[in-house]
Amino acid sequence: MSQEFNPENTAKITVKKSSKAYIKAIIDDTPLFAGLDDYILSQAKLKKAETAKAIEVKEKKKAVTRKTKQTAPSRTKLQRTVKLKKEQPIDPDAILLSVNEMCKLLKISRATLVRFDKSGKLPGRIKMGGSVRFHRKTVDNWLQSLINHDPLNPEQVKIE
Repeated sequence: MSQEFNPENTAKITVKKSSKAYIKAIIDDTPLFAGLDDYILSQAKLKKAETAKAIEVKEKKKAVTRKTKQTAPSRTKLQRTVKLKKEQPIDPDAILLSVNEMCKLLKISRATLVRFDKSGKLPGRIKMGGSVRFHRKTVDNWLQSLINHDPLNPEQVKIE
C-alpha cells in the first residue's frame, strides 16, 4: 500500500517554514521525494544564498544612489534642441515656383494650397512629370489683381 500526500499532516507541523526541520518534515510525509533529501536540502541552501546575495546587491545599489543624490548637484533635464533649417529665400528671377515656394510666397499651408488648386482658384499651374510648378508671372499678376480688386468686375477671382 503506497502512501498518499496528505495536506493535513503538513498543516500540523508547527516549525518555521524556512527551517531544515520543516523541509525534512515535508520530505518525510511525501513519498514522491523519497531519497532526494540531500538534493532538496542543497537546493534550499543555494536558494537561500542567492536571495542573500540579491538582497546585498540591492542594498549596495541603494547606498550608492543615496550617496549620489546627496553629493550630486541637482540637474535640470536637458531638452533636445530642434535644428531649424535655414529657409532659403525665394529666387526673384525664377520662372517657375515649386509648391513649397508657393506656400512661402502666399504664407499658407500646403493643405490650403492644395485646396485652392483643386477648386481652381490658383492660376499658372503647370504639371511637369510628377511635379507641380506655378508660373511666376501669372501668379504675380493674379496677386496684383487681388490687391487692385474691382468689385464691378465679376470676372476677377476671389479667395474665400
